[in-house]
Amino acid sequence: MNEIPLGKKTLYVDQYDPTLLYPISRAPIRKEAGVKLPLQFHGFDIWNCYEFSWLSECGKPELRILQWSVNCDSENIVESVLLI
Repeated sequence: MNEIPLGKKTLYVDQYDPTLLYPISRAPIRKEAGVKLPLQFHGFDIWNCYEFSWLSECGKPELRILQWSVNCDSENIVESVLLI
């Protein structure tokens, strides 16, 4: 198994890099909790990013609150690797 990159120093990149997304399997925790498939519940994870910022095409700084959801029956949750 590969070493988990979360919380470690990484190189700063200025463009999208999917290798910075780290999948975390839901299966081990669900097994530990006794959750069986098919799931007996419905729902989703809500992720909030309170300081989502970028530069517009004109170079103007933009800032928004970003919220997205991930269905609870997805195989993984995803964390992004900290960029330092």
